[in-house]
Amino acid sequence: MKSVVLFTDGACSGNPGKGGWAALLGYQDKEKLFVGFSKQTTNIRMELEAFIGGLSQLKEACKVWVFSDSKFLVSMVDDRSFVSWASNGWKRKDGGPVKNQDLWQRIWELVELHEVKMRWLPSHTKKSDGSFDTNTKNFTYESEEIVKDVMGCLGESDEKRYIFTRNDVVDRAAVFAMKNERSGELDLGLFR
Repeated sequence: MKSVVLFTDGACSGNPGKGGWAALLGYQDKEKLFVGFSKQTTNIRMELEAFIGGLSQLKEACKVWVFSDSKFLVSMVDDRSFVSWASNGWKRKDGGPVKNQDLWQRIWELVELHEVKMRWLPSHTKKSDGSFDTNTKNFTYESEEIVKDVMGCLGESDEKRYIFTRNDVVDRAAVFAMKNERSGELDLGLFR
């Protein structure tokens, strides 16, 4: 099974309002950046769309390391909350309807296809001098496993720098997609 890395982010101007999302996929020495936008949406929908947009690009089942700054997305996928929602008629524990059911159903399909490992990343870690705050509290990951699965094949030696620079790329690309109403694949060079 191939190991790939996926960085996702969503952005929204107003909530609801105009929004954009970005997904950066990395495999071996290749990276591809995908974006989308919506004229009327919410921030969480854009976070979910970024996750779907990235995983939907994979043509076969893969082991996927997903990095997101959305604690909600990370915890819902880790806990597989959508399984209990579906068995409960897409209702929450309090009896109310699950928001964004259409997206959660698609996420469930994709998560069943791939071996997904979710990791939360803090957002906006780039400092004014261009460096990154890589000592951010509460940021943890299985460094050796990520290096073995992904980092080595991408030719990166500094895994924290790799992770934080790619996180910055999807952050800026999501805003770009929102402001410029862009969808599809973008040249990664625009955000380096």
